[in-house]
Amino acid sequence: MKKHLTYSVLLLLAVLSGTVKAEDTHFIGGSISVGEWSLLPFQKGGNTGNDVTDETTIQPMPMPAATHAASAEPVKYKPSVGAAGSLVFQYELQYKPHSYSPVTLLFDAGLGASAGWTSYQQSTNMLDSIPTPQTDKYGNEFTFMYAVTGRRDQYLNVALQIPLMIGLQYNHFYGLAGVKFYYNLLTKNISEGTLSTYGKYPDLIGSPVGSGELHNMPEYQYFENVEMDASSVTGSAGIDIDASLELGYRIGALSRETGFDVPKRKTEYRIGVFADFGLFNWSKANSASTASAIVGAKDKTYDADAAFNPYKPDGSIGDNRSMVEGIQLTDIMQTSTFADKFVHSLMVGIKFTVLFELPKPGQCVICRDSYQSIYKSGGSRKGMKYEEE
Repeated sequence: MKKHLTYSVLLLLAVLSGTVKAEDTHFIGGSISVGEWSLLPFQKGGNTGNDVTDETTIQPMPMPAATHAASAEPVKYKPSVGAAGSLVFQYELQYKPHSYSPVTLLFDAGLGASAGWTSYQQSTNMLDSIPTPQTDKYGNEFTFMYAVTGRRDQYLNVALQIPLMIGLQYNHFYGLAGVKFYYNLLTKNISEGTLSTYGKYPDLIGSPVGSGELHNMPEYQYFENVEMDASSVTGSAGIDIDASLELGYRIGALSRETGFDVPKRKTEYRIGVFADFGLFNWSKANSASTASAIVGAKDKTYDADAAFNPYKPDGSIGDNRSMVEGIQLTDIMQTSTFADKFVHSLMVGIKFTVLFELPKPGQCVICRDSYQSIYKSGGSRKGMKYEEE
């Protein structure tokens, strides 16, 4: 009787100790996420979406003559609009302070890739000119003007992603917070717009022309709505860091029972929403930036003879467009226009995760050898022998 009582007490202690000790479970798996990606231009020391004006290289377009379709509004930049996605392979440690705890600590790390595209959608109008006054064939002094309407700046980014997250899991719900490190493999800017040229004649102000501007005269190289060649610039690799927050739900039935003989899920399915906010400045401009937003305008020379003799032998207008050839746009975030802007990235979307539990080392409640040692010793403490698990 004494032997059986001793055995029962030891068995009870072993079971109790197994239920109160901490539990850690290891998972590997992957996640896929998609969402909306924007670039947010914040005025340094102010709010987002303020007017952008550069007195040296970019001017708000003035109210033009009736023949020239343009806007008198100043240049503005609101958040860009786009999309991005990522595929990440991850490891997760789930830790419980004791086996019956409803709360689980989560530690996540991973390695993956992300790609995204975004574009400033608003129509941005701007002016530039050949810096020195020109003289036409008849000796009239004028300024050769370049006007860009419907400017579009687009950005493509491909990067390696390393997320490091920590959080809590309670029954079906979970939350994670942390940082995501990005190593940009490819950053590309594509800028497009519609170009018009015209002449600004101070001597014509007050004349029947009124505004002193001559438009839509190809024989003078004054063109309307010429589609500019897209300028494409590939940037160098760099590092970004995002602060990340994720909240979600565990899919499937959960068991609230405890004990070594209770079947437990070996696969986790989760769906959640997340927000990643960039900590670094996407704008490369600074107070020393001097790049013109309209590339090539200041390098042009107006050849009066060539400009005024574009006629073909049959008297029709020729195809001489030397004053608009090679004119392109610089990435707006590389110019002094964004010198007073801090541009954050923001991605908001949904994420689906699948995790597979890794096998655990074998565990023994009361090892066979330990029980045999107790039995052979007649239950005395002197002969008792414990085996390490």
